[in-house]
Amino acid sequence: MLALAGDPVIDDGQVARHMMPGKEKTVEGENIDGVTKVFIGGKECSNVSVANGQLTFTLPAMEEGDYQMAVEKNDGMKYGCGKVTVSNEEFIPVYTETTVWKGHEAINWGDHNVQIAEALADVRAGQTVKVYFSIQDEAEYHCMRITNNDWSADYLPQVDNIQDNADGYCAVKMTQEMVDRLATGFLITGFGYYAEKVTVE
Repeated sequence: MLALAGDPVIDDGQVARHMMPGKEKTVEGENIDGVTKVFIGGKECSNVSVANGQLTFTLPAMEEGDYQMAVEKNDGMKYGCGKVTVSNEEFIPVYTETTVWKGHEAINWGDHNVQIAEALADVRAGQTVKVYFSIQDEAEYHCMRITNNDWSADYLPQVDNIQDNADGYCAVKMTQEMVDRLATGFLITGFGYYAEKVTVE
Protein backbone atom coordinates (compact mmCIF):
# COMPACT_ATOMS: atom_id res chain seq x y z
CA MET A 1 0.00 0.00 0.00
CA LEU A 2 1.32 3.44 -0.94
CA ALA A 3 0.99 6.03 1.82
CA LEU A 4 1.33 9.74 1.21
CA ALA A 5 3.72 11.82 3.29
CA GLY A 6 2.12 12.52 6.66
CA ASP A 7 -0.42 9.67 6.42
CA PRO A 8 -0.60 7.25 9.35
CA VAL A 9 1.51 4.15 8.72
CA ILE A 10 1.24 0.99 10.84
CA ASP A 11 4.05 -1.52 11.32
CA ASP A 12 3.79 -4.13 8.55
CA GLY A 13 5.65 -6.87 10.44
CA GLN A 14 4.13 -10.33 10.80
CA VAL A 15 3.54 -9.96 14.54
CA ALA A 16 1.91 -6.54 14.22
CA ARG A 17 -0.46 -7.74 11.50
CA HIS A 18 -1.76 -10.72 13.52
CA MET A 19 -4.70 -9.88 15.78
CA MET A 20 -7.16 -11.80 17.96
CA PRO A 21 -10.90 -11.06 18.19
CA GLY A 22 -11.93 -9.40 21.44
CA LYS A 23 -8.30 -8.91 22.50
CA GLU A 24 -6.19 -5.82 23.04
CA LYS A 25 -3.56 -5.09 20.40
CA THR A 26 -0.64 -2.65 20.40
CA VAL A 27 1.20 -1.77 17.19
CA GLU A 28 3.94 0.70 16.39
CA GLY A 29 3.24 3.39 13.84
CA GLU A 30 4.22 6.68 12.30
CA ASN A 31 2.08 9.82 12.05
CA ILE A 32 -0.48 8.27 14.39
CA ASP A 33 -0.89 11.23 16.76
CA GLY A 34 -4.52 12.25 16.69
CA VAL A 35 -5.87 8.80 15.82
CA THR A 36 -9.15 8.37 17.70
CA LYS A 37 -10.77 5.43 15.92
CA VAL A 38 -9.58 2.08 14.53
CA PHE A 39 -11.57 -0.13 12.17
CA ILE A 40 -10.93 -3.77 11.29
CA GLY A 41 -13.00 -4.96 8.35
CA GLY A 42 -15.29 -1.97 8.85
CA LYS A 43 -15.96 -2.84 12.50
CA GLU A 44 -14.95 -0.23 15.05
CA CYS A 45 -12.49 -1.15 17.78
CA SER A 46 -12.73 0.12 21.35
CA ASN A 47 -10.34 1.55 23.95
CA VAL A 48 -8.25 3.38 21.35
CA SER A 49 -5.18 5.22 22.66
CA VAL A 50 -1.89 6.55 21.31
CA ALA A 51 1.32 6.91 23.32
CA ASN A 52 5.04 6.87 22.54
CA GLY A 53 4.56 6.01 18.89
CA GLN A 54 2.26 3.08 19.65
CA LEU A 55 -1.41 2.59 18.87
CA THR A 56 -3.42 0.43 21.27
CA PHE A 57 -6.99 -0.78 20.73
CA THR A 58 -9.32 -3.68 21.49
CA LEU A 59 -10.79 -5.66 18.62
CA PRO A 60 -14.52 -6.42 18.53
CA ALA A 61 -15.85 -9.95 18.44
CA MET A 62 -15.54 -11.05 14.82
CA GLU A 63 -14.94 -14.04 12.57
CA GLU A 64 -11.44 -15.17 11.70
CA GLY A 65 -10.09 -13.98 8.37
CA ASP A 66 -8.15 -11.32 6.52
CA TYR A 67 -9.47 -7.79 6.83
CA GLN A 68 -8.56 -4.26 5.86
CA MET A 69 -7.49 -1.99 8.71
CA ALA A 70 -8.29 1.72 8.78
CA VAL A 71 -7.83 4.54 11.27
CA GLU A 72 -9.61 7.85 11.73
CA LYS A 73 -8.02 11.00 13.12
CA ASN A 74 -9.66 13.67 15.25
CA ASP A 75 -10.25 15.82 12.17
CA GLY A 76 -12.52 13.12 10.73
CA MET A 77 -10.06 12.00 8.04
CA LYS A 78 -9.93 8.24 7.51
CA TYR A 79 -6.84 6.35 6.28
CA GLY A 80 -6.36 2.81 5.04
CA CYS A 81 -3.60 0.88 6.80
CA GLY A 82 -3.42 -2.35 4.83
CA LYS A 83 -4.42 -5.94 5.51
CA VAL A 84 -4.40 -7.71 8.88
CA THR A 85 -5.18 -11.28 9.86
CA VAL A 86 -7.67 -11.97 12.65
CA SER A 87 -7.29 -15.38 14.24
CA ASN A 88 -8.24 -17.16 17.47
CA GLU A 89 -4.77 -18.69 17.57
CA GLU A 90 -1.75 -17.02 19.16
CA PHE A 91 0.81 -16.10 16.54
CA ILE A 92 4.19 -17.81 16.71
CA PRO A 93 6.58 -15.86 14.50
CA VAL A 94 9.04 -17.70 12.28
CA TYR A 95 12.32 -15.85 11.99
CA THR A 96 14.95 -16.44 9.35
CA GLU A 97 18.62 -15.81 9.95
CA THR A 98 20.33 -13.68 7.29
CA THR A 99 24.10 -13.30 6.96
CA VAL A 100 25.07 -9.64 6.52
CA TRP A 101 28.86 -9.91 6.88
CA LYS A 102 31.48 -12.67 6.54
CA GLY A 103 35.20 -12.70 7.13
CA HIS A 104 38.00 -14.17 9.24
CA GLU A 105 39.28 -11.17 11.16
CA ALA A 106 41.62 -11.51 14.14
CA ILE A 107 40.21 -9.24 16.86
CA ASN A 108 42.76 -7.48 19.06
CA TRP A 109 41.33 -4.46 20.89
CA GLY A 110 42.59 -1.21 19.37
CA ASP A 111 44.94 -2.92 16.91
CA HIS A 112 42.27 -4.64 14.82
CA ASN A 113 38.48 -4.54 15.05
CA VAL A 114 35.53 -4.92 12.69
CA GLN A 115 33.12 -2.05 11.96
CA ILE A 116 29.87 -3.25 10.34
CA ALA A 117 27.31 -0.50 10.93
CA GLU A 118 26.61 -0.19 7.18
CA ALA A 119 25.80 -3.91 6.95
CA LEU A 120 23.12 -3.37 9.60
CA ALA A 121 21.38 -0.51 7.78
CA ASP A 122 18.10 -2.46 7.49
CA VAL A 123 18.03 -3.91 11.02
CA ARG A 124 14.91 -3.17 13.06
CA ALA A 125 14.09 -3.05 16.75
CA GLY A 126 13.29 -6.54 18.03
CA GLN A 127 15.70 -8.31 15.71
CA THR A 128 18.75 -10.15 17.01
CA VAL A 129 22.27 -9.53 15.71
CA LYS A 130 24.59 -12.52 16.17
CA VAL A 131 28.38 -12.29 15.94
CA TYR A 132 29.87 -15.72 15.22
CA PHE A 133 33.47 -16.35 16.24
CA SER A 134 36.26 -18.90 16.41
CA ILE A 135 38.92 -18.95 19.11
CA GLN A 136 42.57 -17.97 18.69
CA ASP A 137 44.11 -20.87 20.58
CA GLU A 138 47.39 -19.07 21.21
CA ALA A 139 45.75 -16.05 22.88
CA GLU A 140 46.07 -15.70 26.64
CA TYR A 141 42.39 -14.81 27.08
CA HIS A 142 39.24 -14.53 25.01
CA CYS A 143 36.56 -11.83 25.29
CA MET A 144 34.14 -9.89 23.09
CA ARG A 145 32.73 -6.39 23.34
CA ILE A 146 30.47 -4.61 20.84
CA THR A 147 30.38 -0.83 21.08
CA ASN A 148 30.17 2.34 19.00
CA ASN A 149 33.03 4.14 17.24
CA ASP A 150 34.23 6.15 20.22
CA TRP A 151 33.65 3.28 22.68
CA SER A 152 31.17 5.38 24.67
CA ALA A 153 28.02 3.22 24.37
CA ASP A 154 28.02 -0.58 24.31
CA TYR A 155 25.62 -2.79 22.43
CA LEU A 156 27.18 -5.75 24.25
CA PRO A 157 29.26 -5.08 27.37
CA GLN A 158 32.46 -7.13 27.60
CA VAL A 159 31.81 -10.88 27.70
CA ASP A 160 34.73 -12.85 29.14
CA ASN A 161 35.69 -16.49 28.54
CA ILE A 162 33.83 -16.75 25.24
CA GLN A 163 35.76 -19.96 24.61
CA ASP A 164 33.20 -21.58 26.94
CA ASN A 165 30.29 -20.42 24.76
CA ALA A 166 28.99 -23.61 23.16
CA ASP A 167 26.83 -21.67 20.67
CA GLY A 168 29.85 -20.06 19.03
CA TYR A 169 28.25 -16.62 18.87
CA CYS A 170 27.33 -13.62 21.01
CA ALA A 171 23.93 -12.03 20.45
CA VAL A 172 22.47 -8.54 20.75
CA LYS A 173 18.68 -8.05 20.88
CA MET A 174 18.29 -4.69 19.18
CA THR A 175 16.18 -2.00 20.81
CA GLN A 176 15.00 1.13 19.01
CA GLU A 177 17.63 3.12 20.90
CA MET A 178 20.31 0.75 19.60
CA VAL A 179 18.99 1.01 16.04
CA ASP A 180 19.14 4.81 16.27
CA ARG A 181 22.68 4.56 17.66
CA LEU A 182 23.94 2.67 14.58
CA ALA A 183 24.75 6.08 13.10
CA THR A 184 27.63 6.20 15.62
CA GLY A 185 28.98 2.79 14.57
CA PHE A 186 28.79 -0.91 15.47
CA LEU A 187 32.31 -1.94 16.43
CA ILE A 188 33.18 -5.58 17.15
CA THR A 189 36.18 -5.64 19.45
CA GLY A 190 37.77 -7.63 22.26
CA PHE A 191 40.65 -10.08 22.24
CA GLY A 192 41.60 -13.64 21.40
CA TYR A 193 39.14 -14.61 18.69
CA TYR A 194 38.34 -14.39 14.98
CA ALA A 195 35.15 -12.66 13.86
CA GLU A 196 33.70 -15.10 11.31
CA LYS A 197 30.27 -13.78 10.35
CA VAL A 198 27.40 -11.57 11.48
CA THR A 199 23.76 -12.48 11.04
CA VAL A 200 20.41 -10.81 11.66
CA GLU A 201 17.41 -12.80 12.83
